Amino acid sequence: ADTTTDGAKIRAALEDLKTPVEGVLKTYNRPFTKDNHEALMANDFVFVRWSDGKLVRNEDAVVKSLSPADYKR
Repeated sequence: ADTTTDGAKIRAALEDLKTPVEGVLKTYNRPFTKDNHEALMANDFVFVRWSDGKLVRNEDAVVKSLSPADYKR
């Protein structure tokens, strides 16, 4: 496979992904477009905390109040 460090070629390739990409958090299906280079959206993030020796989802009032715009700050 060809490799490159040419930013324009890399951007064009990412914007034209044809097959899903397995990631750590999810499977990405065409995650990039010319107008959107954010592969992860607000609903992809999960807040966790330690409780009784294990990680548990944190869904307090503050976390529930977050909107997609809050992740852009």
